[in-house]
Amino acid sequence: MEGSDVRTVGVSFSGRQGGLGRIPVKLLAWICASFAWKVVRQHDGYIYFQNAIMGQRSCRWDDSAWGRVDYKFMRSDDVSYGPFGREAY
Repeated sequence: MEGSDVRTVGVSFSGRQGGLGRIPVKLLAWICASFAWKVVRQHDGYIYFQNAIMGQRSCRWDDSAWGRVDYKFMRSDDVSYGPFGREAY
């Protein structure tokens, strides 16, 4: 095969992408974010969670003790679910 370019022999590139290349990265991150919650700690009757992808934080009252929300852990736009319902910070 003299004179031919061996890099393109038998390969056809038509500019099409396959697999996950068609899904936008933000959409894929949004889908995966719903499964990325992990428990960070448990303190004063609250369980504190953090999303590993988006960085959001949340806490939920576990009905075992009466305590206060750790406001140092919570940031703006975070949500807690306590004995009086949902509260956004």
